[in-house]
Amino acid sequence: MRREDGRVGVLATIDGGPASRADVRAGDLIAAIDGEAIAAGTAIGEVIARLRGPPGSEVGLTLEREGRDGLLMVRLKRERIRVGSVRAEPLGEDVLYLRVAQFHEGTAGEIRRALERRLGSGGRSLAGLVLDLRQNPGGLLHVAVEVADLFLEAGVVVRLVGRHAGQSAEFSAGPGDLLAGVPIAVLIDGGTASAAEIVAAALRDRGRARLIGEPSFGKGSVQTIVPLSEREAIKLTTARLHAPGGQVLDGSGLEPDLRVAGGGPAATEPSRDAVVRAALAWLRGLRPGTGAAAAASRGSGPRAGRGG
Repeated sequence: MRREDGRVGVLATIDGGPASRADVRAGDLIAAIDGEAIAAGTAIGEVIARLRGPPGSEVGLTLEREGRDGLLMVRLKRERIRVGSVRAEPLGEDVLYLRVAQFHEGTAGEIRRALERRLGSGGRSLAGLVLDLRQNPGGLLHVAVEVADLFLEAGVVVRLVGRHAGQSAEFSAGPGDLLAGVPIAVLIDGGTASAAEIVAAALRDRGRARLIGEPSFGKGSVQTIVPLSEREAIKLTTARLHAPGGQVLDGSGLEPDLRVAGGGPAATEPSRDAVVRAALAWLRGLRPGTGAAAAASRGSGPRAGRGG
């Protein structure tokens, strides 16, 4: 969930969950639940409580979607959600599609195992990786650093810039690129946020990847809860996250290198997804000896996206 101008909306949906199957999308604003309007200023917790219910029961949502005339009404059947973090499948003989739904403890290990299985199967080499971070709302900061580190030889992954010197920090990658320079296409959209934006920005700014899709959400702040009494507290933004190229991630989001509109990772099979197809076209255009291949192999150095 997210808040926009006092309204409660969708930040991202869970792969394979009731909302994604009903084509609820990042950016949709919730106008009503079971026909009862959601007033501006309604607390996110209250909206979540109204959405919850026994598995098997149904809930109706009335949504407002940018670019669509009129309201959109969908019905969801509630169920217990089992969140998977990583899914991998081949795209032809030489490209791997890797979907990461969120960043939690163990995600970096899941990615490493998926890549090692592919690299160790039949001795076939990998010519490209499609890393799908669309509709990924983020997760743990240190896990984002671990994931970026899998594909980087060295360099800054993210900077945390605080109000005071003691609140600032810098997180860097160690030696050892698991793919040894194999080109990466990172897919992003309006549901790509927080830790997912850290990974996307680090790989792009360090010259390891190109971003394809739609602009990301723009969430990159660190908040601290300061108790005022036994029953009251205040939440303060104490630091902001900066990409290696200098962009402040909070509020601006990442601009893709190639804009391609798509329905998201749960909309179609990867091979039929317009954004995945665009990524494949870019990866397979990187032939030995071409200018694109040379640029991809040597990297472009730190660079900033939108708001640089």
